Amino acid sequence: MSAHDAASFAQAHTTPGLRNFGVGLGSLSIRGVTALEVEQDLISTTDDTIVSAELFYSASSTGPSTSALRVDALVVWGPHHPHIPARDTVVTVTGTLQYPSGKSKTAVVTDARTVTQLVTEFEKARIMLVPGAYNCPLAISHPSLITFSFATSRTAQPDVVVTVTDTGCRFAGVRIDGHDAPAIYGGGLIDLARTILQR
Repeated sequence: MSAHDAASFAQAHTTPGLRNFGVGLGSLSIRGVTALEVEQDLISTTDDTIVSAELFYSASSTGPSTSALRVDALVVWGPHHPHIPARDTVVTVTGTLQYPSGKSKTAVVTDARTVTQLVTEFEKARIMLVPGAYNCPLAISHPSLITFSFATSRTAQPDVVVTVTDTGCRFAGVRIDGHDAPAIYGGGLIDLARTILQR
């Protein structure tokens, strides 16, 4: 099988869960050896520790009708995404929509539809992988500053506490059972909080 046929075969037979990246075959030449390349990347996964995954196929000629095919995998791992326990059916939303001058408000959410919206938004929020410098929008002068407390009842100790501001990248700090958990991007939670606190 020629290098072109081998690369074309890899492109036509994608690994389950992956998709071809780009259109057509790429090529790379190193030290006089030319290889045809196919890149496939991850569509989705149920493993919340996988941030991204890719396969790289490189096919190079070894003779008139033979070739060598090399496959490299690249996986970026991240921390486990924190989760809201299913038993938490009450969410206390506290904060101000204009920090620090705005008046603080509190709303206790018990209706199943809104609680589900908050939990869903939390679960799908992306993890902030590492601390450091980020390219974020400019900070605003009077940001919202909101705390979400997920608990089994109005008076119970919260299992999960999320604190988020809508300035900059909208990072949200997360604490589970009193311990720090990986931070998330909390923009969606802020948007829901505005609706809840303005009722």
